[in-house]
Amino acid sequence: MCGELVVSGQSQKLQRPKLVVGMVVDQMRWDYLYRYYDRYSANGFKRLLSEGFSCENTMIPYAQTVTAAGHTCIYTGSVPAIHGIMGNEWYDKSLSRR
Repeated sequence: MCGELVVSGQSQKLQRPKLVVGMVVDQMRWDYLYRYYDRYSANGFKRLLSEGFSCENTMIPYAQTVTAAGHTCIYTGSVPAIHGIMGNEWYDKSLSRR
């Protein structure tokens, strides 16, 4: 699939990536990416910062502080009431078990 970008009346086709990888580092403050920048290797966080995308100091208001709900909020831009992921464990009614 291709997207279309229009700049100054000119249209260009953009190739969509085949794979997008997201990474969340739990318990790491966003400002540490810059505070400790000199300690990172060229192919580690420095590469991610220069070639990737970083959402910094972002707040999505939801009450659950469980991993599944939080990560789903990040990747959908939505809250649990909309995306439906409320916790790390689910109860399967048809199997009568977690």
